[in-house]
Amino acid sequence: IHLFSQAHDTQILGNVVGASITGTAAISNAGSGIFLDNSSSNIIGGTSANARNCISGNVDSGIYLNGAAASNNNVTGNYIGVSALGTYALANGSGVAVNGGGNSIGGTQPGAGNLLSGNRYNGIAILGASARGNWIQGNLIGTDFTGMKAIGNGAAGVNFNFQASGNMVGGVAPGARNVISANGLGGIAFGDAGFSNNVVQGNFLGADITGTNALGNHEDGILLWAGSDTLIGGSAPGAGNVIVGNYRYGIV
Repeated sequence: IHLFSQAHDTQILGNVVGASITGTAAISNAGSGIFLDNSSSNIIGGTSANARNCISGNVDSGIYLNGAAASNNNVTGNYIGVSALGTYALANGSGVAVNGGGNSIGGTQPGAGNLLSGNRYNGIAILGASARGNWIQGNLIGTDFTGMKAIGNGAAGVNFNFQASGNMVGGVAPGARNVISANGLGGIAFGDAGFSNNVVQGNFLGADITGTNALGNHEDGILLWAGSDTLIGGSAPGAGNVIVGNYRYGIV
């Protein structure tokens, strides 16, 4: 599915993109499953099972929000990189790639979180100086649909690159927590210079959905290679992250 800049306010609901009709085997698209090219104000998925898209098995990203004008899009309640039942991997390249601003990946209401697991590279990649003001909330990143078993992404759960700034991962609101565990290159990675004002709050990094059992990330819970004014946790109730069971450091 390819939406150009003139296409907006589109709803993409209930599809299987990159897999068989049952969502059990990959039948790859050669590019991304859903590619929004400077397209804004679209809805991909929803909070009900009938609205959910299964976006898996694609060669490039499951969903790519491309360009500075790719804004105000909502990616909600989808299974991305896994089977239609959310029990095993059907890998995309990365799950969701974003280089626009003001987009929501998941949400705080029941059913809004996406399952982003089993992808070859990152669960979510936030890319470029245009990637500002995005919200990543309520998702399972690297687990099965229960949040109890590992289906890790091959690289980071959430990977920031190329000056992406002003983004929120998690939050203090009920339902904002992401579970980011079992990923190959760590939970959250800030990969190069130029970042600023990103916030990481209220997440489970290395734990299962209960916060009591370790699934681990295979490197660090959070890696800060560079950047400024990053807030990890906070003094407000619920702002702290739970960072446990990772194979190297909690925060480095």
